[in-house]
Amino acid sequence: MTPHDISFLQLKDAYTFEQKALEVFHYQYQNNEIYQKFCIGIKRNPKNVKRILDIPFLPISFFKSHSVFTDKELPSFYFESSGTTSMVQSKHYIKDIEVYHQIIDACFDTFFGPYEDFVVFGLLPHYLERKHSSLVYMVNRWVQHSIPIEKHFYLDDLQELKNQINVAISQRKKIILIGITFALLDFIEIFETDYDKIIILETGGMKGRREEIPKKELWNMLKRSFKNGIIGSEYGMCELLSQSFAFNQPVFNTPSWKKVLVADINDPLSISFSGQGVASIIDLANYNSCSFIQTEDLAKVYENGSFEILGRKDHSEWRGCSLLLDQN
Repeated sequence: MTPHDISFLQLKDAYTFEQKALEVFHYQYQNNEIYQKFCIGIKRNPKNVKRILDIPFLPISFFKSHSVFTDKELPSFYFESSGTTSMVQSKHYIKDIEVYHQIIDACFDTFFGPYEDFVVFGLLPHYLERKHSSLVYMVNRWVQHSIPIEKHFYLDDLQELKNQINVAISQRKKIILIGITFALLDFIEIFETDYDKIIILETGGMKGRREEIPKKELWNMLKRSFKNGIIGSEYGMCELLSQSFAFNQPVFNTPSWKKVLVADINDPLSISFSGQGVASIIDLANYNSCSFIQTEDLAKVYENGSFEILGRKDHSEWRGCSLLLDQN
């Protein structure tokens, strides 16, 4: 693909997705040094990768320890994972930000419709304080193209957020409120509405502020405060460029250029289209880094491609995986 080539957005069926995925695998094997060394370490190469289930998935931890990119010279622009200052953060280098803009726009249109129909509010403490947050970058793109208002982003001024949402409600605007979980739980203590044109998107994360609770319990709490609204969730990470969304039940769907598969919990090289295991994600938008990433999330993937996140796995399956690179 060439700069600004977004042909992967036009995939129509499973066959064309597989052909494009194999094409991207060949390109990244040849041009991504870290991915190639990993593939060689597990004895996978273009000669024995014949179908989508043969493609190796790079453990997501490699984004913490290596520069995962297809060129020799790293771009200056990158996204960084969240975490405490004592943690090693992942970095995802972005070669062409204009392509990423088109990914954000296409994802929004796929799941919500035209930007101009919505007022967007972001309740993102912790993330707003991070310079390289992919979540803040995405929401800022939404803000730039949606209905303009006086203030879109909020840290902890919940009363002002309540007032501004009430203004949008009085004007019968469609509303998206996307927020980190603990901040949304703080917010519902002072605000509730039966307005039916409000979408509440939680992005996960208690950040030590509250005890973790099951997703269904969280959604029930949000539903009690936003009685006729749509409760949803965003699933994304700095190592990916494409998001997945769930609405009214914690089952996520992906855009057409992204697919979630599962790896056997005891054998990370054994990949299936459906079932329970470790979420292994193909994101064709990651053309210039790695499009095949094995996460640290446990998932249940259904035959139609939708999926649930069940929790986190331990690191035993790929412990010492960086040694694969040192042996080549």
